[in-house]
Amino acid sequence: MAIDMLSRQGGADAFADGNDMRAALSRIPQDQVVYDGNAAVKFLQSLPYVRNDRVGATGFCFGGSIVWQMAVGNPELRAAVPFYGSAPSLDDVAGMQVPVLGIYAGEDSRINAGVPALEAELIAQNKEHKFITYPGANHAFFNDTGSRYNPQAAESAWMEALDWFEDHLMDT
Repeated sequence: MAIDMLSRQGGADAFADGNDMRAALSRIPQDQVVYDGNAAVKFLQSLPYVRNDRVGATGFCFGGSIVWQMAVGNPELRAAVPFYGSAPSLDDVAGMQVPVLGIYAGEDSRINAGVPALEAELIAQNKEHKFITYPGANHAFFNDTGSRYNPQAAESAWMEALDWFEDHLMDT
């Protein structure tokens, strides 16, 4: 399920371009967006053809930050894969019950600045996680419509994400 985080503002199609969308997203309280993400999890869990104990989440950039927030606050998730998302509050890591695969870009200094402290806290709290950083890739390397697209890093990251979900969402 893909969530249009701008649905309360008329939907992504209501905005002229990416800059307008980003500006609108920045005006939405982050708690509201996290709530919407968690509501999507609940909705999926209510469907008769979905195993309600096997729901995972992934997101990119802003969506990756939201997935981190969901991972530290929603024990209903079974696995999470945030792509170059900002770290959650380190105070929230203690309650995390979700195994997380963090995907990062080697040239993304803004996001990467928070990774060492996050990883140290995850280790200190004995939380299941794995971080993969792609050297030479920049923020948004998965976006095949953007100038930073890195097909090798994107393909490898996607395979890692699928493996993570298979390991944590499938029967063992």
